Amino acid sequence: MAPIAFRAAFAVLPRVTRGILWMLMAAFFYASLYLAVRQSIKNLSVAEVAFFRAGLAAAMMLPWVMRSGLSCLQTKRIGLHAMRAAFLYAATLTWIYAVGHMRIADVTAILFAAPLFTVVFTFLFLGEAVGPHRLAALVLGFLGVLVILRPGIVEITLPVLLALVSAAMFAASHATARALGTTEKPNAMVFYLYVLAAPMALGPALFDWQIPTWTDMGWLIVLAALTLLAQQGLTRALIAAPASVVMPFNFLQLPIVAVYGLVLFGEMSDLWTWAGAVVICSSSYYIARRESRDARRADAVMRDTAV
Repeated sequence: MAPIAFRAAFAVLPRVTRGILWMLMAAFFYASLYLAVRQSIKNLSVAEVAFFRAGLAAAMMLPWVMRSGLSCLQTKRIGLHAMRAAFLYAATLTWIYAVGHMRIADVTAILFAAPLFTVVFTFLFLGEAVGPHRLAALVLGFLGVLVILRPGIVEITLPVLLALVSAAMFAASHATARALGTTEKPNAMVFYLYVLAAPMALGPALFDWQIPTWTDMGWLIVLAALTLLAQQGLTRALIAAPASVVMPFNFLQLPIVAVYGLVLFGEMSDLWTWAGAVVICSSSYYIARRESRDARRADAVMRDTAV
């Protein structure tokens, strides 16, 4: 009775309020992923953790497939699904390595650049327009990345470079999702994302395979569950409210991750990380706001044309 009552109470909330609550949930689960990754790679290789993340996430979606029937998986774009899964696998592999070798707050700040890379990729491969305002925000955002990295002043290490690669690969996955979203169902997109990434991840995982302990399996299950919960929260937030409204709440990941890093791992983030993150988040928010306004204008034009 309690879950039903909760859903009923949640449903009567205004859409914007629901969107904000969903995004707060997503931010918490995304931040908690860092803790699960740190625990998972204590005894297992990066490649093995990446494999279990994809495989267990796909397995957790099987009840939805059984309930909905195989017809829910019909697609004519399996190649694009596979491309998106490859981008996700590359992003996951580099992200897990970075989390294991950097302060987790620094990784989080760098990954906030993913929306900036998404704009670049959708321009290059989908032909989406980038006006002067969005271009200025894009340049400002990448300047924020430079504030964090401080090339020439601080050594650019392999984990830092891989964190940047991870942000770019997550962006490529997001850009591919935009192309798929015009024809595919959201749950099917998530299922294909992980069920296709798992076999890609298996080969590299076998090169340094360790039999997980019960504790390891517990953390791997938590990692996969948090992954799905975070994606559900993000997806539902963007459905319930405009991105310009809910995206600022996604940036709460950074203070949550910073608290995890300080309390659990004794990691203290420096001022440069926070300053760069503020610049990146501000530019990403501006881009999301412009995209939301452009989408509303497009909808208004379509309605006027229909009339």
